[in-house]
Amino acid sequence: MQDEIENAAYSFAKAVDDGEKIVVGVNRFTDAESESAEVFPIDIELQQMQIDRTRSVRAGRDQVAVDAALNDIAATARGDGNLLMPMKAALVRMATLGEVSDVLRGEFGVYQPGG
Repeated sequence: MQDEIENAAYSFAKAVDDGEKIVVGVNRFTDAESESAEVFPIDIELQQMQIDRTRSVRAGRDQVAVDAALNDIAATARGDGNLLMPMKAALVRMATLGEVSDVLRGEFGVYQPGG
């Protein structure tokens, strides 16, 4: 299934590049004058506030309960159970989304296209 999706995407992109498919603003009817996109600046103070907030949450939570909830996610991922409830329980115990994602990556790996 994944190969079919990748092949279809490749065929579409090739058709656009070859001019067989018309995409307005991409390969036809483009602006001669291109404006540079405004990049959203990262507010360093806001970034530091979020880091501090995350550290505060981690310091004030029950780490044993978080670890148990993350272990439940891993155990469920190794089986064929629904991950929704263990993930919800971990988040209620103040596990971060990154921690939950790390557990899932540990069990399932990271998707590599074409592999």
